[in-house]
Amino acid sequence: MIRNLNERQQRLLALAILVLLVGVLVTIAVLPVWSANRHYSQTITALEGRLVQLQRAAAIGANLQPQYQQLKRLQASDRHYLKSSSEALAAAELQRLVKGTAQASKVEVLSMQTLPTIQEEDVLRCALKVLMRGDLVNIVQMFHTLEAGNPFLFLDNVSIRNVMGRRKNIPTNIPLDADFELYGYLNPES
Repeated sequence: MIRNLNERQQRLLALAILVLLVGVLVTIAVLPVWSANRHYSQTITALEGRLVQLQRAAAIGANLQPQYQQLKRLQASDRHYLKSSSEALAAAELQRLVKGTAQASKVEVLSMQTLPTIQEEDVLRCALKVLMRGDLVNIVQMFHTLEAGNPFLFLDNVSIRNVMGRRKNIPTNIPLDADFELYGYLNPES
């Protein structure tokens, strides 16, 4: 069939085959390289933009470094944490705080139980389970004293029950049992 073509048609056919082979070679060899080059060029541009952002953030961070160091020094001397350096001493410190506050508030402490210490973020949480008895006004005063003072202490799972049970004509100053968990945090710097 090719032999039946004249010389001009054979040259055109050869030229078409050559163009087809060049197209296939470009598709196989050059197109993937060009596509990868475009992808990496876009990635480089995006990373350069990110680098500029990070350099700006680093410059801002360098300016804030003295303030950060001052804040760390203040936190190290922070009186909002329990003063103790170990878990056992912190539990004893909590018990001492509860007894002192209960005595000042005229509330009777019936029992105290140390709860397991829990790691929260970078600080240790020391807790007590407390059962006490007293008038509602005194109990509320004690709760306020514990939570509003230093070190920072937190009440959790508070339960208040009437000691006398269900009766009619109950006086307003009846003793109540208060059951709660009290916790504070050890200074991470100690």
